[in-house]
Amino acid sequence: MANENEVLIIKDGVVEKCNDNKAKNVLIPAGVTEIGYRAFDGCTALKSVEIPEGVTTIGFRAFDGCTSLESIKISESVTSIEEYAFRKCKSLKSVKIPDGVTSIGWRTFASCKALESVTIPDSITSIDDQAFEYCVSLKSVVIPKNLTSIGKRAFWGCKALKSVQFLNDVTSIYDCIFGNCTSLESVVFHGSIESIKGDLFYGCKALKSVEFGGTVAQWEALKYEAIPIKIVKCVNGEWSKPVVLVRNGVAIDCLDKKVKNIVIPQGVTSIGRNAFADCKILKSVVIPESVTSIAESAFASCESLESVEVPSSMTSIGGYAFLDCKSLKSVVIPEGVTSIREYVFDGCTSLESVVIPAGVKTIGEYAFMGCESLVSLEIPEGVTSIGKCAFVNCLSLESVTIPAGVTYINKGSFNACKELKSVKFGGTTAQWKALKGKENLIDSISAKFVNCTDGKAPLY
Repeated sequence: MANENEVLIIKDGVVEKCNDNKAKNVLIPAGVTEIGYRAFDGCTALKSVEIPEGVTTIGFRAFDGCTSLESIKISESVTSIEEYAFRKCKSLKSVKIPDGVTSIGWRTFASCKALESVTIPDSITSIDDQAFEYCVSLKSVVIPKNLTSIGKRAFWGCKALKSVQFLNDVTSIYDCIFGNCTSLESVVFHGSIESIKGDLFYGCKALKSVEFGGTVAQWEALKYEAIPIKIVKCVNGEWSKPVVLVRNGVAIDCLDKKVKNIVIPQGVTSIGRNAFADCKILKSVVIPESVTSIAESAFASCESLESVEVPSSMTSIGGYAFLDCKSLKSVVIPEGVTSIREYVFDGCTSLESVVIPAGVKTIGEYAFMGCESLVSLEIPEGVTSIGKCAFVNCLSLESVTIPAGVTYINKGSFNACKELKSVKFGGTTAQWKALKGKENLIDSISAKFVNCTDGKAPLY
């Protein structure tokens, strides 16, 4: 029977409970085989514990929240340390894990904020999710040779961590293992890696050096271009981080936000959504003939972009593609494009000239809104629809040619185009009179008459 008056409640070789929350030093007696579930959970005065030979298991949350625990001696007989076992032991400075332990469980040492060093034995084959999360004093880690798997966020937020060594080949490395390790400078993989799932070094702003025990081709196969450094040293040379991330023929991201000039590689067939968005200092882009489409917002907010060479192979330019490209001065839209999509050049305040090809049928709403430098515009004969507010706030627009095929002028199409004095219409005066929506031009432009093929007609 367990004695409720004793400091430790022990039953069948299991320490079930520490009966004195004010106890500072505890020696586990001989004969104990297990530290049970939450046995010392919340013993906030506990400073030291000695676990003797014979103990094989430290149970779930056994010492969770022992905030004053400074030292713990774990015997070599221990083979299992379960999840949360030492979580929030905020005063614990060092730990030596016994050779018989094979796994470090979920959050086992999470938030041990004073932990400066941990000895991980060769017997360890896996470290689970968040095992050392927020160990903010941990300075270095050596991953042993038999370890094959490390879980998500295993060392997340270890802000003092400067160096990591992997002595082994690793099967799987999961998302954000070293996320927000803001002091991490050096990582050495002495072996190879089968897969990296997610962003291994998310927020590691101090990272300077990564060495990899495999070949350049093996690192390339990992497809981990999100790494925050440009060079990885491999056994047969150096892997260089590409400027443009390409997947299955699609340019999906610009990996260097400081780049000024980009030549998209030949073989790329599409520029993906937001691929170059917010590249604030990008000045020029050359797009190869292999590219046929530009997706939505591909170059949105590239404020310094002055020129873009759009190839004749292009058939589709998505909405918002060049939104707020404030330095863009001219664009030639290729013949294969049939639609000017919504907001595509919205906010291109420096755009002075745009060539719209004969194949275009529609101009979307707000397509050229705020193109303050655009002086003249010829809309080709094939266009049948001009979207709402398509040219609103084109403050310098002086002349425009509207084709006879347009059947309706949407509300606000040329709103606030106060300098628009010359309007040409590709049809007859009779056709102009029959055109619906022309009343929407009143009070929007300066012109009072429209030049038709057979003479002038009143604006409305």
